[in-house]
Parts: sequence; C-alpha cells; structure tokens
Amino acid sequence: MEQSTSSPLFSILIPTWKRVQPVVQALDSIGQLAADTEVVIVDNGSEPCIFEELQSRVGSRPGVRLFRNEQNLGMVKNWNRCLELARGEWLGLLCSDDCYRPDAIRRLRKVVTAHPDPALIIQDPAVEAGMVVSPAGSETVRDLRLPIASGNFWHRSVYEAIGGFDERFEYSADGEYWYRAAFSFPVVKVREPFAEYLPHDDNYMWQTWRRPDYLQQSELLARTVAGYVNSASPDRDAAIEGYVSMALWGTLLSILESTFLKQGKHDIFNCYFPKALRQAGNPGRAGQLLKALCAAAWRRVQELFKDSRGDVNG
Repeated sequence: MEQSTSSPLFSILIPTWKRVQPVVQALDSIGQLAADTEVVIVDNGSEPCIFEELQSRVGSRPGVRLFRNEQNLGMVKNWNRCLELARGEWLGLLCSDDCYRPDAIRRLRKVVTAHPDPALIIQDPAVEAGMVVSPAGSETVRDLRLPIASGNFWHRSVYEAIGGFDERFEYSADGEYWYRAAFSFPVVKVREPFAEYLPHDDNYMWQTWRRPDYLQQSELLARTVAGYVNSASPDRDAAIEGYVSMALWGTLLSILESTFLKQGKHDIFNCYFPKALRQAGNPGRAGQLLKALCAAAWRRVQELFKDSRGDVNG
C-alpha cells in the first residue's frame, strides 16, 4: 500500500501482531501526519481476518504504509522488517500498545532542527537540562539510562553504519541497540519523553519475566554493554565480570520491586526471590533487597488506598 516514493523526514515504525484497536490508538496518538512523515505498520503474520480489519481501519490513511508478513518472523525480526521498509531520514519505533505524548512530533522537529547531524535521540527524564548532547563512546554508554522501547529516534546513517536490531536478543533488542548506537554516534538526551508506556496485564514485560531464559538474556545484554563500557580498561575481563554481576543484581531488584504483593504477579516474585536471596551474600546487598521490598510494599499500600478512594467517590 505505497503512498509515495519520496524520502520523508520521519519514518515511524509500528510492528504489531494480533492487534487492531491498540494499533489504531498508537496511530491516532501521532496526530495528523505531515507530508514529510510516514508510518510503517508491519503485521507479523496475524490471521487474515485481523489484517483485513487493520486494512479497513488504517490502511487507507494518508502517509500510512501497511504490510503483512506471510508468517510470524518473531518480534525482533519484525522490527528489522520495519527498518527495511522505512524510507525516512529519522527512524522511530512505536510499539503497538504504546502511544506518543501530545506534541511529540512537534518537539521532535525542534530537536532535529537543533541537532541535524546523525545521532541517537533518546528519552531520559533524569537529565537536568531539557536537552543534553553526549559524544559517542564508552562514557556515554555507561551513563545511558534505558528508556522504554517506544519514542526514541535515530538517524538513517546510524542504521546504515551499525545495522538493525540484534536478533540474538529476544527480550531486550531495543536496549542493546541504544547502547550500540551510543558507542558509535552522539546521543541527544531529551528530558520530556516522546512516548508513554501503557501498562496492562498483557504487557511484554510480564511475559518475558515469566520466560525461563530471561536472566540468561539479561546476562547476554550485560556482557555486551560491559564490552563497550570497558573497551579501554586495563583489566578488561575483571571489569566486565563486575559489571555483569551488578547489572544482574539490579535486574533482580527491579523485578522483585515490581512484583512484590502485586496481584496476579506472585508467580514471578516466587520465581526470582530465591535467586535474589542466593546473591544477597553481603550486608550491602541484603540492605538493598530489604529496601526494595519495603518500597514495593509501600507502593502497594498507596495503590490500595487510591483504589478504595476511587470506589468511595464512584
């Protein structure tokens, strides 16, 4: 469903599988498409009836290019299929169950006008200024805070230089890509996010945490990043092992804090809590574990209080 053969300024990539309404919502969040913006939607081999509904609801919209894989390629290969089909100068991933914030594209235009050279544009609410530019290299990789997959943009030159998403990473291909890009290209950190993660019980995060190889995949990512961070370290091997240990510990704490006393997520907590106990072999880590669980418990109390007030007000 080609619209034009011209090269747009922006290509927004929406990979999807067995979704219609979320795709419509993601597309609607972009707003009216300007003439220099295309949206590439690739359905990853859903049933014909689902794709037909997608065609009916979004296929004829101006600027939208809708495709369907004959078979399911897997998530990361479908992301790369989106990249292969994109024609824009700047590329951006928007997962089909996420959405852009209001005025995201307008703000993006301001960023690429101020910094038109090839770079990675990444969301980082922790930066003090509204926008910070960091040079390519190990230090930028070390300081990178992983955002959600949606809402980041990168210049076509980045894609041409480093290639697509690494298909070895089943659950964190986006994170690995941002680190890889930051090692070779400048990073423009933007404080106000472009996209929002819409939490729901079917979010990919909950699915991946239930997979038996999630920690192995996390270790693969940590070792890859550690290679960039410690590329010039005199004791590179020891530095990599230390980085990997800290990264996996941080992953465990994040999972436990997100699932402790969380309705419907007890199986995830019960899976990872023994692993964390085995690694909490010193007072520092034991204290961090206790702090994470206390923070999670307090968050659950706040959620219950908020829900009870909503019931009363309703």
